[in-house]
Order: sequence, then structure tokens, then C-alpha cells
Amino acid sequence: MKRATVLGLVFAAAASAYTRGTVEGSLGGTPLYWATADGPRFQVAQTVQADLRNIDNRPVIAPGSDPVAALQGALDAWSSASVSALRLGTLARASATLDPFDGRNSFVFDDTATIRALTDGALGVTVVTAQTNGKILDADIVFNPNLRIGNNQAPYSTTGALNSIDLQDVATYLVGRAVGAGASGVIAAAMFPKADPAQSFRTRLSSDDLAFLAEAYPASGEAARRGAIVGTVSASLTGTPLTGVLVTAIDPFTGTTVQTVTSLTDGTYRINVPAVPVGRYFVYAESLDGPVIPPEVQLIDLSSFRTDVRVEFFGGNAVPTRLDLPPGRTLRADISVQTGASALRIDQLGVGPAGGSGPRSGSRPARLRFQRVKHAM
Repeated sequence: MKRATVLGLVFAAAASAYTRGTVEGSLGGTPLYWATADGPRFQVAQTVQADLRNIDNRPVIAPGSDPVAALQGALDAWSSASVSALRLGTLARASATLDPFDGRNSFVFDDTATIRALTDGALGVTVVTAQTNGKILDADIVFNPNLRIGNNQAPYSTTGALNSIDLQDVATYLVGRAVGAGASGVIAAAMFPKADPAQSFRTRLSSDDLAFLAEAYPASGEAARRGAIVGTVSASLTGTPLTGVLVTAIDPFTGTTVQTVTSLTDGTYRINVPAVPVGRYFVYAESLDGPVIPPEVQLIDLSSFRTDVRVEFFGGNAVPTRLDLPPGRTLRADISVQTGASALRIDQLGVGPAGGSGPRSGSRPARLRFQRVKHAM
């Protein structure tokens, strides 16, 4: 039996929306999946508790924290969606080490030379072992035992302690990788691949995360409640199809936001979206030029990603065309865009009250570690 070990799960496939982790590491690759929606089950060692220390006696988990509740919360976030049949069960207390081939799915907080090398500079890593057909056999989620903010140790926390990292926020993202989700270009998504120490928005699933669940592990009857938007993104002057472009569908009446990436061969896209009783969507195209960039979607062969695309709505930016989409229907939205470098550069992300002048966090976001695919017989 052929198996592939995937580290970090940066690799993504453009499906009917969102992106999915793949075996090959390309947008057109074989999606990763668990064979049954009732699974997998995860475990964590008995030693994982508040004030856990690394080999240097520095804090890995902040005092007063409840790591088990945070990890269970991450599992529950992916298990409680009405659009999906995926259920991850109750976190067990048992031996939990990094072993991609033991068939046990573990949250790992060990401090070894191997784990320090694997997680260096990252908030965490998901290690998945899968067959070449995409069926996942094992998933281990590894946390950084020596995480630093500047010169200071930055422990994981559930209390919002100063200079700490929200444990449930990071775990929710890494669990998403473990069940086959890829990076999202939607900043509010659990699968948005960057994080700020002061942010915890990824503890809740966005409509883009839910789109992944509805496609990969659909609840009974969910397909009938959705519609599809399809099209091609092309250059306005030449008509050339534009590959590797981010396409977003947004319903401003419900806040539903779902995205995908155009095909790397012909610039086409397809987005499956909620449509009950009727979806009212605006669709636009833009470059993957920040805050999410091509290497966070696909690690290998980035030459087909067009990062010189100006933002353009279907129907034009002056008066965008709204698509009224009933369940079971497919509507077409071809988008013609101008090409050329954008003058806008996003160096920082801020989070704060909408329309308010209150405090905002605006530090440069940290990333999670992404690795290449390793194949094994």
C-alpha cells in the first residue's frame, strides 16, 4: 500500500469553493479525506496541563489555562456544523507522541530536537499520513515547545495572558488541516493561514470553512440546499484566461463569504454556496498578493499564479451585478479584469470594533509551518 506523509498541509485543491489539502501538493491534486465522517478520534497526554514546561523550564502552556478544554473546543468547532456529518468525538487522555504511522491521532506538546526543528518559527504543524488516493490514515498535531515573541517565550494560553498565543485559535486551524481543509483567503476564516497573538477569531468556523465541510463531509440533504456559481476570469484587453486568481462570492444580506482559486490550466472556477431560500451574491476576482500569497495555497510550481490582477466585480466595479441564486441552480459569472501591479500593499492586519475607534491589534501575523510532501511505501 502506498502512503504519503504530508507535513503542514499547505497544499490545496480548488474544489467547488474554498481550498482542500492534497496529496500531490497542487491545486489539481488528489484531495485528502477521512473515509468515514464519524472520525477520526484524537488523544492528548496526561502531562499536558496548565504551566507545562519545556526542557529549558520555560512555559509551554500558561498558568491557569485549561488546555484540554481548548483542544476539545477546536474539535467541537469542526464537529458541530449542521451542514456536515463530520464528528470528531471526545478528546481522550492517552500516550500522544509524534508518530505518523501508528494510526493514533495525537495532539503533541513534547519537547525534542526533532519537534523543535519541525516547528521552528511556526505556531504549530499538522502531520498527515495518507494513501495516494487521498484517504487519511493518521494525523498528528504538533505544537511549538519553544515559541518566541521577540526574545520572550510565548506560551499557549486559554486566558488571554499577555504575550501568549490563544491555544484554541491555533488548534482549530490545525484540526482543519487534519481533516483535509486547505488555506482560506477569507480573513475571518478558521483556515486563514496567519495569526496574531492577540486574535482568537479562528475558534469559530466561517462560511468558507463550512463550505469545505459541506462538500467534503456533507450532511444528509445538504447538496439540495446549495447552488453553484461558475465562470472564467480573463484579461479585459486580450481575453486571456487568468490562472491562480482568488475569486470570492459574498452575500451582503447574510454575510456568507466563500472563495476559491481559478484553475491553473484554464482560469475557470466553481463555487458552491448556500442558497436557501435564495442566495444574493456579488462575485469578484483579485490577486493572491496579500495577505494570503500563492506559497500558502500551493508550495510547488507557483508560475501559474497571476498576481498582477486588479480587483474586479462581476458586472463591473461601478455597478456590480447581483446573482439571485435559488437552491439546485447554477449561474454563470465570467469576470473580465484589468491587469497590472496594484498600488495597495497590506503589511499589517488589524482587528477591532467595526466603525469604532477602540483598541486594535495590528502586529505582523505569524504563520504556521508548511512542509513538502514526503512519499513512503
